[in-house]
Amino acid sequence: MDNMKFRPLYASEIEARVAQVNKGGAQILLYKDARVDQNILDETFTIFGWQRKHELIGDRLYCTVSVKNPDTGEWITKQDVGTESYTEKEKGQASDSFKRACFNLGIGRALYTAPNIFIKKEDLCGYKDDGDKPKCNNTFRVKDISYTEDEKAIKSVTIEVLYYGDVKKTLVFSNDVAALKPAAKASAPTAASVKSAPVKETAAKTPETAPEVTPAGITDDTIIQIGNCRNKKYGEVKGTAQFKSFLRWMRTSTTKYDSPEQQRQFDIFKEMAKEAV
Repeated sequence: MDNMKFRPLYASEIEARVAQVNKGGAQILLYKDARVDQNILDETFTIFGWQRKHELIGDRLYCTVSVKNPDTGEWITKQDVGTESYTEKEKGQASDSFKRACFNLGIGRALYTAPNIFIKKEDLCGYKDDGDKPKCNNTFRVKDISYTEDEKAIKSVTIEVLYYGDVKKTLVFSNDVAALKPAAKASAPTAASVKSAPVKETAAKTPETAPEVTPAGITDDTIIQIGNCRNKKYGEVKGTAQFKSFLRWMRTSTTKYDSPEQQRQFDIFKEMAKEAV
């Protein structure tokens, strides 16, 4: 069991959904559900080699996932807290805390390095802008995914844009693989702490164009992307007092989202904002 690691997720195990819609198009989020974690734990340790338990600490539900080293019998545990679902409060917290604990073990952690998946409105036949708030009635499916050689990061992901079950568009989104590599003296990359090489300053982008983001690096563009959740055009104010004010807001924000997965992504970006210069 030395250097044991979980296999990367298959494309069929990864879900894709709309995180937010703005005037330019739709931001897509990749995620896994609890059944994927359960299947991979069974596959890796058998049903006799792992266990989970939940406990309330204060008013928050925590999950502890334990896995057993078959060579030594030693149990290794990871714990995390869940956020509630507005539709099923207790079930939502239980599922979310379990998935977070599995991320801590390493299952699907490469999802944190997903490339920026922003689909322009021109590629969305289900996109509607009635003048109030843009909407997107498309659904999305992960057709293919490729990883770096060490399987710790995503190289590219192929997304199918569907409308009432029919594939209308197939798009490929890629990462800058060089930027995903850790520095020579750096420790193994983690979702909230990995830093890439300095990013060359580029011209501000229009509101209709999503910023090019290297998720494995903490850059201004990374923070701009989470700013889009508030329908703010931070690409036009990068480096200004308004943008710096936004970074301060991110560092102290207590914003909550209905979706546990979107909340998880927001929390990751919030940590990145804390480290941004």
